[in-house]
Amino acid sequence: MKYLLITAVVTAGFAVGCSDDSGQQSQQATYYKDVKPVMDAYCGDCHNAGGIGPFELTTLEQVVQTAPIIKPAIMDRSMPPFIAAPAVRELQFDRSLSQEQIDLIVGWIDAGMPAGDPANEGQPIELPQSTVDDTDLTLEMPEPFEPTISPDEYRCFVIDWPETEPKFATAFELIPSNLNVAHHSAAYLIDGSDQIALVESADGADGKDGYPCFGGATPNGAESSIPSKFIAAWVPGSGAVNFPEGSGVLIEPGSKIVLQMHYNIQTAEPGETDQSSMNFQVADDVEQRGGHLPWLDVAWVGQPENMSIPAGQETVVHEYVGDPTVSPLLGEFAPGVDGSEGLYIHNTLPHLHKLGESFLLQLERADGTTEKILEIKDWDFDWQNFFTYQEPVLVKPGDQLRMRCEWNNTMANQPIDEGGQRTPQDVGWGDNSDDEMCVAAMFVTGVSKAVNTCEGSIPAESGRFEITFDTTQRDNPSLDGEFRGPVSGSIFRDEDVTLLGPKDGAEAVANFDFDEIDLTQGPDGPYLIDVELPAGEYQFLGYMDTDDNVDEFDGPDVNDPVIIPSGAVELGCETQRVTVQFPILRPNL
Repeated sequence: MKYLLITAVVTAGFAVGCSDDSGQQSQQATYYKDVKPVMDAYCGDCHNAGGIGPFELTTLEQVVQTAPIIKPAIMDRSMPPFIAAPAVRELQFDRSLSQEQIDLIVGWIDAGMPAGDPANEGQPIELPQSTVDDTDLTLEMPEPFEPTISPDEYRCFVIDWPETEPKFATAFELIPSNLNVAHHSAAYLIDGSDQIALVESADGADGKDGYPCFGGATPNGAESSIPSKFIAAWVPGSGAVNFPEGSGVLIEPGSKIVLQMHYNIQTAEPGETDQSSMNFQVADDVEQRGGHLPWLDVAWVGQPENMSIPAGQETVVHEYVGDPTVSPLLGEFAPGVDGSEGLYIHNTLPHLHKLGESFLLQLERADGTTEKILEIKDWDFDWQNFFTYQEPVLVKPGDQLRMRCEWNNTMANQPIDEGGQRTPQDVGWGDNSDDEMCVAAMFVTGVSKAVNTCEGSIPAESGRFEITFDTTQRDNPSLDGEFRGPVSGSIFRDEDVTLLGPKDGAEAVANFDFDEIDLTQGPDGPYLIDVELPAGEYQFLGYMDTDDNVDEFDGPDVNDPVIIPSGAVELGCETQRVTVQFPILRPNL
């Protein structure tokens, strides 16, 4: 934890109606009238007798003593810990100081920090904070846990989801039981059988409840990574998370909730424990489905060296650009969200590890205009959080979303581990503390509500698919040859498919083979799949052989276009017209 936690103390939104001269304003400001309300509102969550801050900031004497640290910390915006400040787009629950407020506090310190009259205490400041109005379900860590790793310990706890019918989580609130050790937390949805087996086998394996974890829900040292299905995150003072009105996150029966706790025990007494809980508001159905769409280059996951961060390099940058409305990850992470007419981005959680320096999310519209969505100029892993936009960001089909991450892998920027400061080493993508990431989780809803239409056919209890093929990878420089070639694939029931492909033992309900599909200039189709299927939800999987070596590989090789699990397609007509995308080129997994 940064020692500058102190300065949350001065982080305030107090206003003094004086002249434009900041020095004159500060001379008129006093502790009791102007500064104390700020300390109470902005710093009380951490810097109190039971808080995670390394000292208290509840009295004039305490503030005066720490003023030499307070001043530089607020000037460089290290404190308060709101790393998206100054915001490039208006954010809800922005707990940062305006420049005017920074000038006022610095001026008050420079003026000798006059106390003023204790009987003339300023009006308390009430910061807006989200709450859960009605709690339908409370889930608690199974047992009290005593963190023992100093200064920071990351621990994941596996909690059963008790509902027996599908439910939508519409609001979330973490209730930490011990703010003296709870630094921040994140809740993840684990709903795949392989992922559930992985976290259950890790739970308690070291003789203590839960298991060690770092960047997400994946156990430290695990051979396979768990796709990060965020539900929500919490830091002191952040309050509850209410998903956009009328929307929610689908949670199926049998799922697990993994609660990742980041503990900091610098100020804790020996033997202190935590047994945090989570409040959920749930609904049987919602008007508009939503989910946290991860934004990343999947090639980084398959080939970590594609996101290489060499040892000793002071500035390393990687970017990912694409159209989120056709993201192949929508179906898995935001099931039921239809991006065909566009998406609304409601919030964003950026995620890098401890070598991170900066983060940028920028929308580049089809009309040539550019719009910054979220910018973090000084990344701090310890204060990552969801940032919710005052107004959702509309992304239209054809718009491009650019994510830019920067790292510093010199000795001066190495984190402190339990054994001391690390030595620079070559770093790539990964879940562990000595790996790095560049990903953003974005809560999205669709502009379209995905109402199934038969487009010239008629509703029916069984029917056939008529496919048009398309791609967003037409100009990908890694493509072997032109975007044309024979296409082979299969259709599966949606329930038989996970993000990684068909479940063990799952059988295709139909297959298709086409001698040549040509996507060099645009979509190609329609092609009728002459197999009648019962109405329901299906997934298409397959690939295009652009380099004429299918006999050699018996399947797609590196850089062949592939159709991957990307969301259910509903069949409800005699002839159901669908567009099937080749959203990525196969990485070297």
